[in-house]
Amino acid sequence: MIRILYIMATVAIIVGCSDQGQGLKEVSSLHKDVKVVSSKESALEKSGLTEEKKAAIANKYGLLTKPKEPSGNFSYDLGPSFADHDITFDIKSIVGKSETELTSLLGNPKLTMTGSWMSLSTEKTSKAVRHTYRTEIGEISVKFIEGNVASIEVRPVEVLKYPADALKVLQSIGLTIDVGKAPEKESPHYLDFGRLDGLYKVRVVKNLAGDHPENIGHVYIITKDRFK
Repeated sequence: MIRILYIMATVAIIVGCSDQGQGLKEVSSLHKDVKVVSSKESALEKSGLTEEKKAAIANKYGLLTKPKEPSGNFSYDLGPSFADHDITFDIKSIVGKSETELTSLLGNPKLTMTGSWMSLSTEKTSKAVRHTYRTEIGEISVKFIEGNVASIEVRPVEVLKYPADALKVLQSIGLTIDVGKAPEKESPHYLDFGRLDGLYKVRVVKNLAGDHPENIGHVYIITKDRFK
């Protein structure tokens, strides 16, 4: 009798282990269907943007692409999502354009001014042309030197506070900047953020000419160091 009970107990243990193993296999198979969601994907989902606009922003800026994890005990930050701020115009699309191409992109300028510009390094004087365009985001002024886009000024129509909305205005024109990034140089009238996205200098300037000095006046960009 004792021998029979022992055999039954052994069989029960073996069957239990088999069921447990099957359960582990089922749990393991469930993990295969779990999608790893990055913080950027989460931000896009919560942004409130339309699916079409989320897809366009994600595709343009690679927000859904998880960076390669470095070896060793290092961590990486996925950074802020551009979906947190509405990108109204990609200012980088202007850089490298000719005057004719820019007219095709922005329409005929509402104002054109000509003058001269002298290089600080070579002291060579060149002809300069400045075109100002009226766009949905505000006025965009572009200075051409020797046929190249040398500097850009963006005067947004949106009311933005200085200095609180400095990062917002930069992100709204498509520039990559981390949330909480401090400017390289500060003054009562402007904030210098240095090099962003391959541009030589990006500066947010307080409104000095209008009736609302508490607002941002314009963003000033120098494209390359030779045009400083």
